[in-house]
Amino acid sequence: LAVGPNGYLYSTSSEMGGLSRSMDEGLTWQHVFSNETITGGAHMTVSNQGRIYLVPELFGEVFYSDNNGDIWHTSSMFPACLVEGMYAVSNDTLMIWGTDGCSTESLHFTLDGGATWCSANLGSLGETHHIGDVIANESGDVFVSFWSNNAQNDGIYRSDYTDMVHWDWELAAFPNVSIKDLEFDPDGNVVAVASAGEFNGIQQIPGFYLAGNAA
Repeated sequence: LAVGPNGYLYSTSSEMGGLSRSMDEGLTWQHVFSNETITGGAHMTVSNQGRIYLVPELFGEVFYSDNNGDIWHTSSMFPACLVEGMYAVSNDTLMIWGTDGCSTESLHFTLDGGATWCSANLGSLGETHHIGDVIANESGDVFVSFWSNNAQNDGIYRSDYTDMVHWDWELAAFPNVSIKDLEFDPDGNVVAVASAGEFNGIQQIPGFYLAGNAA
């Protein structure tokens, strides 16, 4: 389920395949996009400018709409095997992460609406850790949370669209804490939610907040 900047609700459909839209806060729904690859396992995000992005769970192309789902277009194929999440920074900038070869974590991004794709270099973290979440702002700062079973080298890492291609990541906050959810607050601070049992309470450092998630 996603909410557009105009308040419309969007939901992927497991039974019909595609996307449904509600323009009255969920009271009624209209099936606006049919595609058998877009099921309950698909991923969706809406940019702050209103572009809807849809990707199937498995390797495929990106579908997008700029008019609330009435007309759809497709991007070029993105280089991932199993999609785990996506985040739209703007109409043109989209982050997609998942596993390449169905084993190694990977992060891919486009700066031109899906015409071309780039791949981030995650180094050893891509082989030993899982991506919890990815967010980015319009200034070009990219934040990735990594987690593992032993929490070693876990935390929030920061880079930008140029440096992350060359494995230039900075451990920005909360070392050795497993974090699976990230979001920006209205002031642009990164708000992180720790995995169950990892942290209790609330911690604040400049630019970051960490909230505990009870076991």
